[in-house]
Amino acid sequence: MENNKPIAPVEHKSFLVWAILSSIFCCTPFGIPSIVYAAIANSKHGAGDDVAAAEANAKAKKWFWWAFGCGIAFWVLYLIYVVVLLVALNEYDAYDYYY
Repeated sequence: MENNKPIAPVEHKSFLVWAILSSIFCCTPFGIPSIVYAAIANSKHGAGDDVAAAEANAKAKKWFWWAFGCGIAFWVLYLIYVVVLLVALNEYDAYDYYY
């Protein structure tokens, strides 16, 4: 007996938008591989190769999180640097050297 149940389409969540945003705002060196793998995942999904699309999508997600994490770490360190610099400049009194 033949099974005539329709096959449910595989859900494909694209990370292309997140990859582009992480490349622009966070860490470009890690965002570029994320864009590449997300584009590969989209093309593989469009071709019907869901296994290869899922593998490329997992790699895109991994690179996205690396880019996001490095971007957050950079901005936190930069904020600490600015705060320390402002505190140091606030305590420095330039007029002490002129009198």
